[in-house]
This record gives sequence, structure tokens and C-alpha cells, in this order.
Amino acid sequence: MKMKVYPMGKKLGLYFPKEFLSKKILLKGDNILIKISKNNKPREFLAKFNYIITLRKEICKSLDLKPSEIVEINLSKIFPLDAPPYMFSEVKIDFLYLIKKIDLTKKFILYPLERNKEAFLKIWCCHCRGSCREIELKRFIDSDSFGRLLGLLQAEGTKGFRFKLEFVNKDIQEHVDYLSYLKEIGISKDRISAGLITHSDLLDSINFSEFESRTDIKIKQISKSSKGKRGYGFRLVLRSSIIAEIILGSMDYLRDLLANSKWDEDLKLLASGFFAKLLNGDGSIELLTKNRKTPGARIKVVDQNLSYLEDYKKIMKKFGFNPHVDKKYIHTRSYANLENLLLLYKIHAFYKTNKWEKLIKIIKVKLRLAKNSSLNFTSLNEQYSDELSDFSEQD
Repeated sequence: MKMKVYPMGKKLGLYFPKEFLSKKILLKGDNILIKISKNNKPREFLAKFNYIITLRKEICKSLDLKPSEIVEINLSKIFPLDAPPYMFSEVKIDFLYLIKKIDLTKKFILYPLERNKEAFLKIWCCHCRGSCREIELKRFIDSDSFGRLLGLLQAEGTKGFRFKLEFVNKDIQEHVDYLSYLKEIGISKDRISAGLITHSDLLDSINFSEFESRTDIKIKQISKSSKGKRGYGFRLVLRSSIIAEIILGSMDYLRDLLANSKWDEDLKLLASGFFAKLLNGDGSIELLTKNRKTPGARIKVVDQNLSYLEDYKKIMKKFGFNPHVDKKYIHTRSYANLENLLLLYKIHAFYKTNKWEKLIKIIKVKLRLAKNSSLNFTSLNEQYSDELSDFSEQD
């Protein structure tokens, strides 16, 4: 049907007369998909049906809409999507499953669509103060990459209010990885702004150009401080309450699932990515030689949240470590044998950080000791043959 575009203050909108409402084709408050076309150029968005519907700014800009123009409108009612029975589908995570698990109040409006033969979810919600900006996310996402995204955010991500997704880290490579993981779920870096948090004395020594060239995002905000630690961190911010709630809600749900559920191969793959990037951000590794006949190794994860530390402990146990939580020094710590270290190498824990070289050095030390003690390598070769061959080639 054809409709006129009306000015509504500083915005534009559509007006549905009472005669339309009386037909009861759609009822006030129904979730709907609106398709609007101008000059055969279509756009669509989600809304709740009412006699007045305000048009989104991005829709008006895309179609170059003006007051009093006549456009083609098509309305269709949206029905709730059923939650799929399983989280994993052919080694990928079904985002619809996760959203249904964390959307306890059922406030998200979900609409399935296809982009370049790939399944997406159009997501929107409204509240008493207005509505959120509509987003589109891929429905099926890589388990390992999503685990690594959540591991980064668990270590260096948003704390407190969840109206934005924020990531702070000094390591530029971690920002490059973070952006690539977001892209894999359908989030463009065009929606992300960059800033810097730094001690005042360090400002002149920070390499802005390298960060901007590798991330392709300009730093627009600098927060300086003359107090506290003499450090700095680059900050990426995505202002979307829908994305923040979905991603961080998924992080809490999956961390609890990894800590308290029995793993199958799909969950183990997710856990490997999560644990690897958690260690990159909040973890450390050390070679122990003082007052020892044979060198040992130890890993540690620091977090002020004791509940998180308990979850890390359970996850580390499932990977074969023997960790304990130290509440006084707010860390979960475990000694690491050769098999543990090869696991860390296999899942790329500490990868592309200065701790990666330390991990390799410690593995070489442990391998030399193991060979000198005539250790039976049969079981290790079965599980870590590729990793052991890497070190044979290095030798």
C-alpha cells in the first residue's frame, strides 16, 4: 500500500488512521516487520504496531526521505521464534539458542533473514524510555573464535553497566584479534570507536600510528591521569545495549556452562578458545628453578571476582591442571607438567604475546628433562604428536 511520510517534530513517521486499526489485521503492540520502498529501493525494520510509527534515522537517510513524500509500505506480523533444541549445529554455535537462554524477559524481537546465502538474525527491542538501534548478527558462529572473543572480554572487557561493549588492552595484536572475532559474528568495525587511557607521563611514548594502521580505527579520545599505575591501554568501545547484553550475557552463561557441565567435543573446542584468551589477558606463566633439583612450571589467572576464580578453577581442572584459589592474592594458580604445557601450546594460549616465547622456552626445558629421564612418550605422542614434532624441528 502507498502511504504519506509525515513530519513528527525533528523526525519523520507514518500515520495509520483509525479505520485501519478497526479492521484488526494488526493490533496495537504487535511485533511487525515494516518494508518501505522509494523508487524501487527497499528498506526494512522491526517495530511495534501503533497508529503512529516513527521512522528510523538510518532508514530516512538511506532512502533520502522527505516530508509529504509517498512511499510503498508492506507490513507483516512477526511471531516468536522457537528456541532450537541444541546449542551446536555442525560444529558451530546457534546464536538463536544463546539469545533464547539469556533473554529471560523475552524483550528481544527476532527476525530470521539471509544475507549472501548466510543466515542472520535481525534483532531489536524497545523499552519505557524508547528503543534500541536495530542490529543484525550471524546466526551460526565459529565455536573457537567465539570462545576467544569471550575470553578476551572476560579478561579485559566491560565491567559494570552493560549498555556498551568495551575492551581495553595495551597489546595491539589483541585488538586486531578482537575486531576479527566481532567481524565473524557480523559486527563491523565502523560501529566501534577508539580511545586511550594513559598516565600523563607516558603520552609522548605511545605509538598511536601503529594502533591506527593495524586496526584501521582513529583514536578520538584520550583519558589522561596523573595518579595510579604508570601504564596505558588502548580502548575500543561499541555503544549498543543489545550487542552488549547478548555478548556479555552469553559470556556469563557459557562460563558457567564450561565450569559446571560435562564437556563434549563442541564444548571442549569452545573452552579451549576461551581459556587461551583468558590467559592472554589475565594469565601468566613462570619457570620455577629456585631451591629445586628439577625446574617446574606454574600458570596463574588473576581476577578480583572470587566467583570467576572458582569458575576458572573448575575449567582448569577439566583441562588436566590441579589448581587452587588464593582469595588473599585473588588468583587461581596451578603447577603445569609437560602435558599441561603442550596443551597450552596446542590451544595457542599466550600466542603473539611475550609470554608465548616463555611458554616455548619452558616446554623445551621440560622436554630435555623428560628425555634424560627416559620418560615414556607414547601417550603424549598420541595426543600431541603435531606439537612434539614442532619442537623436534626447532631442535
